[in-house]
Amino acid sequence: MTPADAAVEALAAGLWRRLRDVVLAAERLERFNFAPERDPAPPSADWIRGLMDDAALTGSALDLVRRASAAGADPVNHRVLSLLVARDDAIPLAELARAVGLPALAAVERVSDLQQVGLARRVLEHGAVAATAAGRGWVRLLDLVAARVAAEARAGLPGLSGGAGA
Repeated sequence: MTPADAAVEALAAGLWRRLRDVVLAAERLERFNFAPERDPAPPSADWIRGLMDDAALTGSALDLVRRASAAGADPVNHRVLSLLVARDDAIPLAELARAVGLPALAAVERVSDLQQVGLARRVLEHGAVAATAAGRGWVRLLDLVAARVAAEARAGLPGLSGGAGA
């Protein structure tokens, strides 16, 4: 398996887990009976069964991939995520904020953006943050693409060291 294949696999597996978790949480919420004294039967979760429609499932997956891509591609979010991946362990939120040069509240918001799409996770009992498998895959994928673009630029732009026409 190539590094690009491994990055895509990690990203896809992590995003699949996020999609599964969202569906399971929505199903639990739909089935929760907020007023059993008024309505003894739990509400129906028919819309969740509708996800099994191939077009709905594909659309939901594509939406998640797009949202994760947008959140992960944001320059500040990418800096946060890259730091989490480089650390390879949970990092206290205050330390993360200092490392990326953000006020603590701004760091919390950035982490929330990344967490919402499955690229980062909070370690609540330690007040820390870590990258998920999807987050690690995203950073590796972008790093591989950037390295490839840089290699093509070195080879194809005149005047760069080792490039054609230098």
